[in-house]
Amino acid sequence: MAERQAGRARRLIIGAFALGVLGLSGGLVLALAAPQIPSPLASSMISVREARSDALAHALAPADLDRALTEAHAALKLSPAAATVWLRVADLETRKAGGLTPAALEALERSYEAAPLGPDVTLWRLTFLFERWRDLPAPLRQKAIAELSARSKTRARSSDDFADTIQDPAGRLAARMAVRIALREKHPNSANSVIQ
Repeated sequence: MAERQAGRARRLIIGAFALGVLGLSGGLVLALAAPQIPSPLASSMISVREARSDALAHALAPADLDRALTEAHAALKLSPAAATVWLRVADLETRKAGGLTPAALEALERSYEAAPLGPDVTLWRLTFLFERWRDLPAPLRQKAIAELSARSKTRARSSDDFADTIQDPAGRLAARMAVRIALREKHPNSANSVIQ
């Protein structure tokens, strides 16, 4: 009789554990698949906060930009070294104000602190910076040039192609020069050493 009760108790515990795991994983899947739906389970997860911010950022309503900023700042409280979230804040602040703001510039600086040459954020960050080249302060320009130069030394062709994608004339010129100088430093005696 005692064995039977112990077996039954064991099965109940295993069943409760399995249901808990199933509920937890289902909640996480829902939170990531539909980040716009509030979930107490997911409110402390950076990936969910970041996904919510991204989803809201793609909306055009100013209220959604404010909510996206709130989600991004909540994500930064969970992970202050998330370069992608700092860049999201810079983007949202810029879109909200119609141009670079001190908060956007601070977020860009923080993205460099989090990932100075971060390969996961490089293309997005460089595009954002070179498209706003005229409005950037000198320290951010120097960081953008250093990042593009480092990238050019390992990915010369794609870096050259990158420069051609920049719409802002001043930014495109700066990007082309940074790529050419980096290539000249890497191959001082080659045909690429001449700035074209």
